[in-house]
Amino acid sequence: MHIVLGALGAIITILILVHRLSDSGIDIGWLNPFAWKRRREWAKKYHANPAFSLSDPMEVTALIMIAIAKSEGDISSQQKQ
Repeated sequence: MHIVLGALGAIITILILVHRLSDSGIDIGWLNPFAWKRRREWAKKYHANPAFSLSDPMEVTALIMIAIAKSEGDISSQQKQ
């Protein structure tokens, strides 16, 4: 029983110290492996080519239309006027 109480006391002490560190401005959130995985997956999606994330046929059609318009060259402000 005294071993269980010692282990629980150590866990509570560690949690209190982590809370005090976060209150003082020291961020130790990078130690969380689940948050790291989530940030890594988001970074992969953010830096990926957006053409590979199209899911709707209308989005693909819009992309093709933009590609056709860009193939002739960019429109300058003088051409718009």
